Amino acid sequence: MSFRFNFGGELVQLDDDMQDTNDESSPLPCLEIPFDTSRVAEGHYAEIPIPQLKTNDEETKPGCNGDLPASVLVKRVVFLQDHKEQSSTGSDLVPGVYEGGRKVWESSVDLVGYLAYNSSWREWIKGKKVLELGCGHGLPGLFSLLMGAAEVHFQDYNADVVKEVTQINALLGEYPNLERLHFFAGDWSTLLECLPAPSANSYDLILTAETIYSLKSLPSLARLIASLLKPKSGRALVAGKTFYFGVGGGFNPFKDTLIRECESMGVVPVVESAFRVQDGKSTVREVWEISVS
Repeated sequence: MSFRFNFGGELVQLDDDMQDTNDESSPLPCLEIPFDTSRVAEGHYAEIPIPQLKTNDEETKPGCNGDLPASVLVKRVVFLQDHKEQSSTGSDLVPGVYEGGRKVWESSVDLVGYLAYNSSWREWIKGKKVLELGCGHGLPGLFSLLMGAAEVHFQDYNADVVKEVTQINALLGEYPNLERLHFFAGDWSTLLECLPAPSANSYDLILTAETIYSLKSLPSLARLIASLLKPKSGRALVAGKTFYFGVGGGFNPFKDTLIRECESMGVVPVVESAFRVQDGKSTVREVWEISVS
């Protein structure tokens, strides 16, 4: 079992198993989703406490000094209170149809915590161009905006998730500089074609959480990261579970796929685990840092 935050900020359990299906449909073309910053966002937001992340021996990870005022963090990290979390079929995931963007998955909270309690990352983000892949609620991307990112792009498979969840979060959260945000929906294999030019090798930071569960989608994700990151100076932070039961995804399959795809592109990846979370509330979760040259 794993956990997620419900709308009241409490923890509830859900199954770790994610059901995958053999989807043979053609890729969903990617489109930019207009963002009306004057739109009146209806709904409520709930505070999400971001736990200070610990290493396995329960000591604070070096560099994670925890000096971010909690009041700033919980005021800004918000999500809708009144919306359906599942697809029309009642499933958390329907590959090729609905990719789980209405849920707040625990690894997205881990990723915000990693950025929030690491002062060097908070300083580094300032002025950077950021992309969040498989954004859903967009918590890591919105946090990077709060920390001073120059431009933040969000992508989710489902346009309705972008419109009804990600964009509403940005509006309800009263984030600064909303004109710096751009939103896209569609399949990863078509994203490069619709991102604003220049897009290839132009992103300082790519963020993604709970997107490595499906073996089928790993090559597209790996190619996208290798194609979009700035060589040498760019960084990708990938948060997820070490292994996903029932579907075969996880960090080792992702690393193997990334190395293989990068080799075919003439790119050399550097991959390292930033930390592991073993809190007993789910299978082991990790954040990995990636660069390419």
